[in-house]
Amino acid sequence: MKHVLESTDSVIAIRGKAGVGKTRLMQEVVSAIEASGLRVQPAAPTAMATHEVLRGDGFTSAQTVAGVLQNADLQRHLKGQVIWVDEAGLLSTPDMAKLVKLADRLDARLLLTGDTHQHTSVARGDAMKLLETHGGITPAEVRTVRRQQHEAYREACARLNAGDLERGFEALKGMGAIREVGDETRAAELAGTYMDTVTGGRSALVVSPTHAEGRIVTSQIRERLRDAKLIGQHDASIEQLRPRQLTEAEKADATVYRPGDVVEFHQNIAGGTRRSDRAMVTGVTDRMVTATRQRDGRAITLPLELATRFEVYEMQSLGVARGDHLRITKNGRTQEGRHRLNNGSIYEVKGLTKDGKIKLTNGWTLPKGFGHVAHGYCVTSHAAQGRTVDHVILAQSSDSAGAADKKQFYTSVTRGRHAVTIFTDDAQKLLRSVSRDRSRVSATELLGGPPMPGRQLCHAPDHQRTLAVFLNGQRGAKLRAALNARLERARGRRRSRTATRDRKGPAHER
Repeated sequence: MKHVLESTDSVIAIRGKAGVGKTRLMQEVVSAIEASGLRVQPAAPTAMATHEVLRGDGFTSAQTVAGVLQNADLQRHLKGQVIWVDEAGLLSTPDMAKLVKLADRLDARLLLTGDTHQHTSVARGDAMKLLETHGGITPAEVRTVRRQQHEAYREACARLNAGDLERGFEALKGMGAIREVGDETRAAELAGTYMDTVTGGRSALVVSPTHAEGRIVTSQIRERLRDAKLIGQHDASIEQLRPRQLTEAEKADATVYRPGDVVEFHQNIAGGTRRSDRAMVTGVTDRMVTATRQRDGRAITLPLELATRFEVYEMQSLGVARGDHLRITKNGRTQEGRHRLNNGSIYEVKGLTKDGKIKLTNGWTLPKGFGHVAHGYCVTSHAAQGRTVDHVILAQSSDSAGAADKKQFYTSVTRGRHAVTIFTDDAQKLLRSVSRDRSRVSATELLGGPPMPGRQLCHAPDHQRTLAVFLNGQRGAKLRAALNARLERARGRRRSRTATRDRKGPAHER
C-alpha cells in the first residue's frame, strides 16, 4: 500500500500470485487514494472480470479496458486521476500501449495488478511481463496466499507458483489430491465427486484443458444431476455456435470454409452487412466463399480481405433441461435488451418458451437463436481464471496432454478454497505434460538474447538452425540495435517525466 501511495512513477505494477488477496488490497488502496480527493477508475481486460468480479467486489464504476479507451466522456473526468487495471496479465501489448498513451495524455497514473504466472492475453503480446522484464518497472509483490484455507493445499500452490513443479506435484499427491483412474470409470467418478460437493452445500467447478474432455465429463455430471432430479428429465434441443478457432490468416483462406459454417460480423461491411449480422456459408471455391445473410436472405460474397471483422462458427445442437447451468461464450444482451450477457457468466435455466427462448432463474430471457452458450459445469483454465470456489476438480487425462502446460495447471489448481481433486489416467505423464513452459517469446526477448532456460523458440531442428543464423547474422544485429535504441529513447522519456513528477510531489497529494 505504501509503495502505491508514495510512488511518483506514472505506471506502477503490483504482482501477486493466485489467491493472495489482490482484490482486498485494491479496496484498501482505492479508499486511501479517494480520501485524498482523487478519483480511481477501476478496469479489467474482460467483461467477466469487470462486470462480475470487480463490480461484485464493490467497484460499481468498473469498466472494461476497451470501454475506458473508447469513452471520450469518461476520459474527460480522468484528467489527473488514477486508472487501475486488475487482471493486467491478460492485457495485450497493443492495449497496454494505448493505456499508457492515454494515461500520459491525461496526466493520470496507471496502476496494474496481475499475475504473470497465470494465463496471458489471447491477442498478441504479454504486456505486463514485458513491462516487468524490459520496461524498467519493478513491481511490488504480494506473497501471502489467503485463498487456500488448508496449509498443505496452500503449500502445494506456493511451490507451483515458484516453478517447482515436481515438489508441488508431490505435495498434491501427499494430500490425496491426485487420483489415477482408468478411462472406463474416470468421468463417472469425477461426476460423483462433483455431486458430493454440491449436494453438501459447497461450490464446485470442473476444469479441463480441452473442450473434448470437458464434454465427456459434462455428460456424466448431467446424468447424475438427472438421476437426483436436480435437472429436468428431458432435453430440449437448441442451436449452439461453436467457434472454429480460425486465425486471421485462415479466415482469409477460402479453402478452410465448409458449407453450413456460420459467419458473424462484429463490424459493418460495405454492401449493407451490419455489425451483429450472421450469414451461413452456402458455397466454397478455391478463391471465393458465398453465403446467405440470415437477416434478409440475401446472397453475399464473404469479404475474405476483411477477415478481422468477423468470426466463424459451426452450428451444433445442444441439449438443455430445466435446472441446467449454461455458460455464456460471447458477450451479448438479453431478449429485452436491458441486461448484459458477459462471456464466461454462468446462469441456471428455468425453462424454455414455446418459441425456443431460454428463460433463466434470475428472470432474464436469452434471445431465440442466440447460440453463444455451452453447459456450465466444466470450463477451460482460461475461463476459470479469476474464479474462486470451495472445491476445484480437474479433468486432465492423457487425451488432454497436448493442451497442458505450467500456466494451465497452476491456474486450474489454485481456484479452490478448501479442496482440489485431479482426475487423470497417468500421474507421471501428467507431471511431464504440465512441466512444459509454453510462454510466448516476445520480439524483445527474441532479439535481445538467448531464450529462457528450458524454452525453445521453435521445435523443428532445421528451423532452430535457421533462426540461430538469422539472429547471429547482420540483419539480426541491425534489428537488435534498432530495438535497443527505441528502448533507450523510451527510458529517457520516462526519466524526464519522473523528474517532472518529483518536482510536483506524489500524485495522491496533488
